[in-house]
Amino acid sequence: MQMCTIRPSSQIVFSLHEFFMCKIGTLDFEVCGGCVLNEKQNYILRKPCSSLHRPKCDESTIRSFIERLVKVYHKPIITIRFSDPFRDVFAIELIRLLNNGPLRNVKYDICHSSPESYRTVFNEAATLDTLEIKLKRLLSFQSSPSVSLRLDHLQIRGSCHWIKLEDFMNCKSVTLNHFIKFDFKKIETERLNSFFKKLKESECRIEKFTYTVNSPVKMDRSIFSKIVEGLNDIHGSDSVEFIRRDQKKTRISWTEETLLMEPVY
Repeated sequence: MQMCTIRPSSQIVFSLHEFFMCKIGTLDFEVCGGCVLNEKQNYILRKPCSSLHRPKCDESTIRSFIERLVKVYHKPIITIRFSDPFRDVFAIELIRLLNNGPLRNVKYDICHSSPESYRTVFNEAATLDTLEIKLKRLLSFQSSPSVSLRLDHLQIRGSCHWIKLEDFMNCKSVTLNHFIKFDFKKIETERLNSFFKKLKESECRIEKFTYTVNSPVKMDRSIFSKIVEGLNDIHGSDSVEFIRRDQKKTRISWTEETLLMEPVY
């Protein structure tokens, strides 16, 4: 069976195309999305592939395939995306295998991850350009990365209440899509105000901060005023501008569901 074909000249299409796709020079792996995981830890496609009947891969095959493909390319740029039902411990194994080398971008969307797996993903992200991660609600869990993160872009979706915003002030762009089942005003207002005050007095790398909240209580002008209390050099009805210690001019604005911090040029 032919393993892959080049079609067109900038793209490689694999026989197991539901598992792996990439472009010449950039390897973009979407690992086993839309599969089912059986009791033997084989990943099986839900829908038949044009070249294979109900194809399946075990973790050893996936690991060997990725290792082999990475060696074919000269200094490849790798993006890898994990989603259910991929096992979190094997996802961590692949991240460690490819890290400190060609791995540049990770999208991690495995719902049944352990707290230790979440910690490891953040710690391994120190050498990445971008990280997108979805977090489940962990009531008693709090953690900070053991290394400083200097990502070009960090996106966190799901439950964000347990993270420390200050840990990500050296990421160039941070997006939080926060799902809150409780009252936004009581929980987040003081935390965001403290974060922005620390940011104003710091020399840090962050330029853009987007905070989108899915909550029964929407943002309004009174909530926004409490979030930006003590910051304003220039205060408008829907925005605040201030000068940071490093002389960067910054604006914070709001809508009912989004808080946006961005540079002013």
